[in-house]
Amino acid sequence: MKLLLTSIGICNDTLDRELESLVGKSKLDIKIGVVCTAGLVEGGSKDVFLDSMNNLRKYGYRWIDIMDISNPNHDWKSRLSQCDVIYVSGGNTFFLMDQCRKVGFDQWLKDNIENHVYVGVSAGSITVGKSVEIATVEPADDNFVGMADFTGMGLVPFNLSPHSPDMVSYESNEEYQKKDGGVLYAYDEQSAVKVEGDSTEIVGGGKIFSL
Repeated sequence: MKLLLTSIGICNDTLDRELESLVGKSKLDIKIGVVCTAGLVEGGSKDVFLDSMNNLRKYGYRWIDIMDISNPNHDWKSRLSQCDVIYVSGGNTFFLMDQCRKVGFDQWLKDNIENHVYVGVSAGSITVGKSVEIATVEPADDNFVGMADFTGMGLVPFNLSPHSPDMVSYESNEEYQKKDGGVLYAYDEQSAVKVEGDSTEIVGGGKIFSL
């Protein structure tokens, strides 16, 4: 299993090198399938999503498909199956987790993760952990879906707090983890958590909270 769990995507040379290394291909040959679902549900500027797409182009990735798993007209299973990278972008964490359950993306990903490299951006990173409840920490996502079961996909046995301390303070992360227990990876916007087989490390700046 290979994952690169970021805050804002492939935003610097280090993360670019890590992704290319995880895939094991030249970036000119890498096919990326972008799941944009989390960012579509709320209005306002889509500059963060556009910046992440522009960065992929900036770093030389040329084959990029974009799809919404909540759209019944998008055959995301077959489209993602042909991709090397499954790139799940940010937005509303609770909506994304809710849709992953409803359309079966969570189970499909568990069944197919060994054939792909997973890149998470913000909400796309949080959802693969044990719990998405970290998204209730200020500045909290709007839980407009009324989610009461905060169980994440559980691809990794820990929780993730991107944008730390850029948006979420280390103090807030520590208080949350005292309540939740286990292990929490908190990392900044230029960093990522890299998972490769049994190895997990923060690439760049961050802290690990554990109880």
